[in-house]
Amino acid sequence: MTKSVQQNFIRRMAFATGILPFVLALFLLSSCGRDSSPEDSDVTPPAEVTNLNGIVGNAQVILNWIDPADEDFERIEITVSPGNNTVQVNKGEQTAVIGNLANGTAYTFNLKTVDKSGNKSGGVNSAAYTPLAVDVDDHTPPAEVTGVNGVPGNSRVTLTWTDPSDTDFNKVEISYTPGNVTVEVGKGAQTAVIGNLANGTSYDFTLRTVDVSGNVSEGIQAGSYTPEPPAASTVYMTTRITSEGLIAVYEALGRKPAAGQKVAVKITTGEGAGSNHLRPDFIRSLVNAVSGDLIECNTAYGGSRASTALHKQVAIDRGYTAIANVVIMDESATMDIPVRNGKHLDINRVGAHFADYQFHVVLSHFKGHAMAGFGGALKNMSIGYASSAGKSHIHSGGTGWSGISGNQNNFLESMAEAAKSIVDYAGNENYIYINVMNRLSVDCDCSAHPAQPTMADIGILASLDPVALDKACLDLVDAAPDGADLRRRISDRNGRLTVTHAAEIELGNLEYELVSID
Repeated sequence: MTKSVQQNFIRRMAFATGILPFVLALFLLSSCGRDSSPEDSDVTPPAEVTNLNGIVGNAQVILNWIDPADEDFERIEITVSPGNNTVQVNKGEQTAVIGNLANGTAYTFNLKTVDKSGNKSGGVNSAAYTPLAVDVDDHTPPAEVTGVNGVPGNSRVTLTWTDPSDTDFNKVEISYTPGNVTVEVGKGAQTAVIGNLANGTSYDFTLRTVDVSGNVSEGIQAGSYTPEPPAASTVYMTTRITSEGLIAVYEALGRKPAAGQKVAVKITTGEGAGSNHLRPDFIRSLVNAVSGDLIECNTAYGGSRASTALHKQVAIDRGYTAIANVVIMDESATMDIPVRNGKHLDINRVGAHFADYQFHVVLSHFKGHAMAGFGGALKNMSIGYASSAGKSHIHSGGTGWSGISGNQNNFLESMAEAAKSIVDYAGNENYIYINVMNRLSVDCDCSAHPAQPTMADIGILASLDPVALDKACLDLVDAAPDGADLRRRISDRNGRLTVTHAAEIELGNLEYELVSID
């Protein structure tokens, strides 16, 4: 973003800092998260390992993984079952040879991450691996993999396949040119992300199967794939925070519901009358323009929207039912939708009425958040569409269905994965995203008593790419001369991780062009 764009879009205005209620318990009851000072002692475990993979051998299993990015991450603790033996592996090694195993016995491995303060993660369980003795008389290679497919991305190619059924099949060797590099993937993974590739270069991949005795198949050609950088997404912006400005950014997007499509406008109704939720009079024109229903889901933390009856009364009290039909999506049932290739989530539990809508307007108030760091389009898509239990599942990083606690980084990345699941289900072409950057408090609309903003309103932004949209809003906060408090909240919670993970799983693009429509 150029300096001139910043100067055109940012207006400086001083606000008095609000004082939070002195009783923290009351704040927690009326908000959707906890707050803590940077001086608190570290009780947060590091994120889990990813890409855990195993290759069996004679009386051994070789484990490989990717360490978490936490700065204070120190080591991996591996527990072997059966046997309950424990192996310690230092940060950066990312591999372990677990020996002295019994051939023919299935072993599983639990990998916990440990930080410098001694905090341990819940751990990631491996698949079952069965070491086998080498058969010196076996000279027959396993069958080839089948169903090979490749998807090029930014500096990478993702390969998927189906393993052969041979009982002694052990691993797949992937080689590619140019580069003459070989990557080994253990039995059962059936996917590999080949990274650090040059965009614009065509790569040829060959997959060979290998058994426990070391026999290697001739291999099959997986085809040629050319990684390409994503084109920059367009983000439209107006500094007019009015109903007319809202309509203007909607029109600029150029994407409208088709005839016969039922339209959902996803909003947040707000925890209290004093929260910073988007007011009905402000959004009325847009809701009418798309002939949409206002949709919401119940909360997972209690408060005034914990049940459908309470939530509907809130919608009435706030004035939303006066401008549109209001649907609480999980009022009677939930539905599980798949999360494709999730790092933490396999399913996302959303309100069952989600399936009733074919076109979605994700209308979000951009602001801070006590747990996520900030709330924008991605949070409105993930936590917002999730049912009460689904919200808990996201907060837990895919490990539980109640409460709102869990590993911080896993929670942030799970939000990105849940957001992508709803787009995958309804189709990217059926979504538009609008963020309103006013009342930029460090607290979210789930707080009945949010801190007063200490920075000026910025404008309304819209895009067909939710990642680019949230990234543009974050960049505007970074550029604002009066955004220190909100920047600190986002940084303290590592909030940008949601956006970067969303880009990594190809929900959207971090590169964007900001276009003024003023």
